[in-house]
Amino acid sequence: MRNSEARRYARWSAAVALLLAVGVAWVYMRHDWLVKQAEKKAPPAVPSTVAQQSADFSYSKVEGQRTIYTVRASRATEFKEGNRNLLEDVSITVFGKNGERNDTLQTRACDFISSTGKITCAGDVQINLQASGAAARAKAIQVATSNVSFDRDSGKAQTDNPVTFQWPDGEGRSKGVEYDSNIGTLTLKSSVELSLMTTAPGTSRRTNPVTNLNASASVPASPTHLASDTMIFRRDARTVQMSGDVHATHESHELTAEMLVVELDTDLQARRLVASGHPQLHDTDSQGSLALDADLISAALTPDGFIDSVVATGSVHGTRSTPVGQDEIQARRMQMKVAARQNVPRLLTASGGVILTTRGETPNSGTRRLETDALELHFANGSKPGETLLASVNTLAPARVEWQNVTSANGKPAKQTMRMAGKQMILKFGPQNQLRQLQSSGGVEVARQIGDGPPQTTASGELTAAFSGAGEWATIDQIGNVRFRDGARAGQGDRAHMDRVSNTVTLNGSVILADATTRTTAQSAIFTQGSNELRADGKVLTTELHAGTGSLTNFAPDLAHVSGEHLVADTARGHALYSGSGRLWQGQTVIEADSVELDSPSHLMIARGHVRGVFPQSAGSPAAGLAAGAALVQSGSHTVRSATELGRVRGGLLTYWDLESRARLEQDADAVTPRGSIHANRIDLYFSGSGPSNSSKQLSRAVASGDVTVRQQDRKGTSDLAEYTSSEGKFVLSQGKPTVYDSTGDTTTGRQLTFFFADDRIVVDSEEGSKTVTLHRVEK
Repeated sequence: MRNSEARRYARWSAAVALLLAVGVAWVYMRHDWLVKQAEKKAPPAVPSTVAQQSADFSYSKVEGQRTIYTVRASRATEFKEGNRNLLEDVSITVFGKNGERNDTLQTRACDFISSTGKITCAGDVQINLQASGAAARAKAIQVATSNVSFDRDSGKAQTDNPVTFQWPDGEGRSKGVEYDSNIGTLTLKSSVELSLMTTAPGTSRRTNPVTNLNASASVPASPTHLASDTMIFRRDARTVQMSGDVHATHESHELTAEMLVVELDTDLQARRLVASGHPQLHDTDSQGSLALDADLISAALTPDGFIDSVVATGSVHGTRSTPVGQDEIQARRMQMKVAARQNVPRLLTASGGVILTTRGETPNSGTRRLETDALELHFANGSKPGETLLASVNTLAPARVEWQNVTSANGKPAKQTMRMAGKQMILKFGPQNQLRQLQSSGGVEVARQIGDGPPQTTASGELTAAFSGAGEWATIDQIGNVRFRDGARAGQGDRAHMDRVSNTVTLNGSVILADATTRTTAQSAIFTQGSNELRADGKVLTTELHAGTGSLTNFAPDLAHVSGEHLVADTARGHALYSGSGRLWQGQTVIEADSVELDSPSHLMIARGHVRGVFPQSAGSPAAGLAAGAALVQSGSHTVRSATELGRVRGGLLTYWDLESRARLEQDADAVTPRGSIHANRIDLYFSGSGPSNSSKQLSRAVASGDVTVRQQDRKGTSDLAEYTSSEGKFVLSQGKPTVYDSTGDTTTGRQLTFFFADDRIVVDSEEGSKTVTLHRVEK
């Protein structure tokens, strides 16, 4: 073999050997790769602690034909020790005993202890609470927490870790949660906080066609925040119960209570809230602050989440403070109807021992207190958006109103108390929430007292009171059988008018006034409280109630009467002035004048202007008895019949001193008797007896002075002083130049002349001595 061939052969042999080596290596490498690929695809080796693995796990609790809940997992691993099972991609679905729920609990992994039925999910857990059906997804409550344990037998899931939850109209958080699948109850264990969204005023909720979730037609209003120690959500009962230190706030509103129950509708939206355990409601806005507390406070909500009405029961107490004062209400039950869109009150109804108190901003502003068993408060819109005003208060049961303030009496400040009572009252208010008018009907009573003075009371069928801008009463008008009492004085009339500024009470129409001793009638009467002044007008007539008391005059044991068109009296001082055809009569005594003035302390009577009077006089000599008998004296429209002689007087002024039984007639005075007459500048009249007497006082003597003229039949006498004595039937003329004229023109003069009515005798007393002259004999 040549060397070249040998070298060629060696090269081919090496190439073949290399190819064979590469082929063998490829075969072995491919086999190793296939083995590794097979190992990758092969299931992992079962650990020595694992007894069994499965790709699916399911467990259901069934009662009768109904599945209560189902537990599913995509993978389950059963361990050899401790009856422990590892469940992955876990889902627990709760249907409820009636199949009305579709609540779910989802998490990545849970440990299941088959011997105890306990399932523990250490990771994050999502809980959805919703009703069955596709539409219920829009109403679901989503709860997120961790480290949840589930008891297969009891159907309860719980954790002590932090919890967050949300639903279409709010969200919240707490620490710890417990869910009972049997009764559909979710319990938040502690530190509960909720935020509820409401629709802004003037908008409404609608359904979003894309998300199928409730949405607001505009930007929502500020949320309502709630906080409590614990909370229980009962799905079947559709209630949320918050307990412990409950605190709720919404804008300026704040509610505190020991328990708050929220009742939900079928859409799981709040329809009613019930607060108990010393609930207190507070509100502060630009109009002032408001506070309300009771044993129980509940609120009904509209589908939009606004308050429709509020009901407070049991020891209800509310206060409202404004720049002009403070209002306070107490009742056993109170209900308030609210205009939901504006969130302002429209009607408030209170019942059971209702007390409404209003105090002014200053101590001198006074206090107003209304008491009744039931009332309504009506509200109206103010001039500003969201502003509410008190329009009226209507009582639905007998009511009483009391005012206390400071007024002026005799120029000094004094406490004033005013009380009104009636079967029904209507109080109307102005734009500044100040009381403008009060109307009352049915057994109306009014009592007013200033300082320590006697109370002044009126009663009537109806009443209307007007009030000033400061909220104090200004005038009060009463109609219908008005009865009046002022201390010891009582009265009645058709109408009554009270004025606070002037401190007066006016009675009109058939007025009757009475005290312990007298009775007065008139067409109208005005009382001034504090000054004790009484004014009466129109056919005024005062009559003694008991004869012989001397409350007016003591002319006779009969009842005394005084009349006039007007009367002005000081009731405390016992002084009265009757004017406009004044007239006084008692027994046979009659006095008429433009005015008649009586003063009880001094027992003085004064008649002024066009005075005319009639007095009985004692009988004189037997001859004088010829004038006795049934004499008639005509005085004005009155006729007086007398069994004795009557004397008449006339002048411009008559003053009578009752204790002295003496009267003085002045200003062109005349005294006329059946025996004769006297005319003079002044005549003093003396009556028999002094002080009170059981018999009538009679004119016994008269003394005239100043330009005296005496007439007796056809005789006339003149002097500066004349004295008439009724019992002796004579005139005594003295001073000046006493002169007597007869019918023939003859005259008799002397230092003193005495002539007798019974005959013609005249006793002349002169420097030459006394002598008797007969000028004329009276025809028998």
